[in-house]
Amino acid sequence: MQRLLNEIKASGHARSAALLRSVLRASFNKATRMKPPRMPFNPVLGTDPVTYTCVETATFNMEQGMRFLQAAENDRLGAMFTIMLSLGLREGEGTGLKAEDLDLEKRIVHVRRSLQWLKLPGEKEGRWTERPPKAKSKRDLPMTETIYRAIVRHMARREAEAVKTKGWKDSGYLFTA
Repeated sequence: MQRLLNEIKASGHARSAALLRSVLRASFNKATRMKPPRMPFNPVLGTDPVTYTCVETATFNMEQGMRFLQAAENDRLGAMFTIMLSLGLREGEGTGLKAEDLDLEKRIVHVRRSLQWLKLPGEKEGRWTERPPKAKSKRDLPMTETIYRAIVRHMARREAEAVKTKGWKDSGYLFTA
């Protein structure tokens, strides 16, 4: 087991290795405490903890953010970039937005889900998985004028594209690949 954890860490996923060890340790601890015990001992206890260093990610300063939004304005996902950068949404929260999450009248964005691409080991194809956002991340955020205009433009583009592309299927999500 130590070799597996070391391989995961060596591949650049030290945090994942640490979380895996933690989950396995807790699961095996429970199995050893069950009546009757499902396991005689916890094999994870013989492994060394995985160490990792949190790396602070670089963020845009104001000027960089404005330049990015200007460059993305005419991109088909420009509205998503505007919302995410303006409101600080995580990637999955931005991709998980649906039209029903937007209250254009009250100008509120409701963050209610996260959309993630999941490909399990052994699967040939991956799939999109909808989940609730991270703990305490369900929230209602104010829609600025910039966000409002970007959304209105985006929805108009989507409608025009749907008319032009007869085989287009609405996924229910506001932003699709």
